[in-house]
Amino acid sequence: MLGTYSFEPQTQDDLLKSFQELDDSGTGFVPIAEMRKYLTSLGEGLTKEELDIFMDLCDNETKPGYIDIKQVTEVLLPKL
Repeated sequence: MLGTYSFEPQTQDDLLKSFQELDDSGTGFVPIAEMRKYLTSLGEGLTKEELDIFMDLCDNETKPGYIDIKQVTEVLLPKL
């Protein structure tokens, strides 16, 4: 189960722009290792269990070892 974290609600576009900051190559993908580093070391940081749940959501078959930032954005903040 994910813990409780405080954050301002964002739109899909805002979240996508945030993830794009991690996408140095501009491919739409971020290495899983890099995402793990950011999610555990910045701010309140996720626990190992929370990180595992998040990584399961991020799993993609298109490019193993990378997170598809558009797909993850849509999972985290579906358009209403």
